[in-house]
Amino acid sequence: MNTPFEIKLPVISASLYGQGRVLLFSQINLVSNKALRYEDTFKLLSNATKWITNGSVAMTPFYALQFDKNGSKIVTEAFKELGFFTDSGGFLTSYKNFKALLIPSTIEFNDQSEFDNVLNFVNEGGGLIIFYVNNDLNSLTSSINQLLYKFNLAFTYGIMNDEEDFMDSIFVYNVFTYVRECNLLSQIATYKLTIENDNPDPVALDEIITNLRYFIMVCDNNFKDELIDLLNTSWEFLKRTGYNENGLICTKPCHPLIAILLTDLYTKVPPENVVAIPEYKDFPGATGNVELSNFEEHLELGPEMWVSTGLYLPAGVIGEIEISEPMPDVHIHIGCHHESLVPKSPPWKRWPLTVCVFPLTEKVTKVVSPFGGIVYVAMNIETDEPVRITVKFSNFCRHPVAQFDDSSVWEMTKNFEVPCGEIVAENLIITLSSQKMREIGNFSKIFDIFNKIISRLSENLSYPITRPYRFVFDIELPDDEPSYGYPLVFLEDDIDLIINHFDVPSMKLFNAVSLLGIVSIREDCFDKTMETAISNVIASTVFKTIWKDFDPYKLDGFNPPQLFKELWDINLYSSPNVIKNTLKEFQNPEFIAPEVPDDMWIIFVREMCKIAKINYTTMLQQIRPIPLNMCTSVQCFPDFQIPKSPNYFFNFLYVMYLFYNFDFHKDQRCIISFLILAFYYHVKF
Repeated sequence: MNTPFEIKLPVISASLYGQGRVLLFSQINLVSNKALRYEDTFKLLSNATKWITNGSVAMTPFYALQFDKNGSKIVTEAFKELGFFTDSGGFLTSYKNFKALLIPSTIEFNDQSEFDNVLNFVNEGGGLIIFYVNNDLNSLTSSINQLLYKFNLAFTYGIMNDEEDFMDSIFVYNVFTYVRECNLLSQIATYKLTIENDNPDPVALDEIITNLRYFIMVCDNNFKDELIDLLNTSWEFLKRTGYNENGLICTKPCHPLIAILLTDLYTKVPPENVVAIPEYKDFPGATGNVELSNFEEHLELGPEMWVSTGLYLPAGVIGEIEISEPMPDVHIHIGCHHESLVPKSPPWKRWPLTVCVFPLTEKVTKVVSPFGGIVYVAMNIETDEPVRITVKFSNFCRHPVAQFDDSSVWEMTKNFEVPCGEIVAENLIITLSSQKMREIGNFSKIFDIFNKIISRLSENLSYPITRPYRFVFDIELPDDEPSYGYPLVFLEDDIDLIINHFDVPSMKLFNAVSLLGIVSIREDCFDKTMETAISNVIASTVFKTIWKDFDPYKLDGFNPPQLFKELWDINLYSSPNVIKNTLKEFQNPEFIAPEVPDDMWIIFVREMCKIAKINYTTMLQQIRPIPLNMCTSVQCFPDFQIPKSPNYFFNFLYVMYLFYNFDFHKDQRCIISFLILAFYYHVKF
């Protein structure tokens, strides 16, 4: 695997189950013809096969179960080379006529009997060899790992040499002591021994924890005792070494590593063992006197969106989610501050990861968070139509909500003692502290301004709004700058300038609207330079329709990105909708974007010229190259010209010349002098 340091994971794992034996291969390519040409690899596979058959060389065949055509060919030829005949096919009611079963990681059991037949075959003395086949890693949460858990094995979430089909050279140790530590219990023992020292080597600890996390992420309930012990031991180390100082956490180099490990453990230990962390009172905040109750919500889900439930789960409280049937592609999110602080050097103001996610793989799912948070439902599959579900929530509470179409909701919820709430505008949901919501109080201006901003942004970008945008305010971000995506995340210190300061628009609000523009532009279209310039131009256009005297150059802190000046001049002095109409072509889902980013720039300029029937290339090629043939193709259009401003200074001198060469009465001369000066300095009466 491509990692900054060596990760020690087994290439082949083995286990005993009943009277049978199990082998797990990390890649099906390990038994390809190319691999078998290496002497060490051939010897390894030969010994592994002898072990799985318990040394038997009988003519009893192997059976390749549920392989596709290519996979079946690979394993059939490989075991023929090793001296074994192999049949292949689908599920059977009995496998007693075979010495061993070969199955791919992509296998899907249609019912429990198919699963049990394989398990019984191994228990009664059969061999089982499983090969990982490159596929969507989500498949590891389905049939194959459920089977492997029975043997205390699992495929973890990582692909060996994932950028190539085959690793040309695999070194094989010939001494067992080198590989026997590649198991969960040994990794735990090494970790616990390391943190007995209050100042462990951060590099060594990093490697140990990274290896350990690959095991933890696929542990099931069979290892709950070991994971609980890991959780307790890790907390003992943090408290012993003073991880929290003056409101900042992870003050020593080893603390962030332990904190990341803890976030993994919280998703794996039983809910009863998850308690509120001490810092939850600081962020996201303590829950006061609230009534935990049961709720039933009818929700409409769509791809790549969080659906608000209006509910909050306090830190350390176990909630229960009930649905009519398992939906593994639907997830419960506890918490909204999803930006990871791991890339940022500690110490931090909050824990690096505060969102807990639970797939709904069962009809009833217990959920708990050591931080607490607003409850969302999300779906990670693409669908053409919304998915409607009914979810029952037990042991949750409501949080404050201000809703654009029903002011009574705020009146009913504003005094709930929950740390976070939501302002729900028509096409924007803002998540912020409940205390800040109470300070704002009147939300009508927020609803009005953002309704105008988003509707006009959508119009100028030819972007149909299929889901509400989201703003989330956080106390700390990885680069201390807004993070764009879904949702858009801003620092809490900027709340007033973004959503509560509309008399004169601020630079913070302008940046927020520009980011809305960027996330509304097709991902595969423009390079970063073009995206930034276009989004700034569109934001300026929108602002000018709301604040008539708006001038982006007068914004305090505005630093025009590359191409902005040229595109803004085109927007101001050319055909009024030229950029808007050009973008419409590129926002069309049927538009096929070129693979080379510079080609997109050329196409964009060409389309602007054709739509406006004006030649912009003379001006634009000074900023970014445009091929000669492109410039030639639009020479039939007149060159773009920026209207020249009158030269007021020379006009002033000319008027003064005329003034002193005519005979005026003294009073008249004073009045005329004043008028001339007023004109020159643009004084408005």
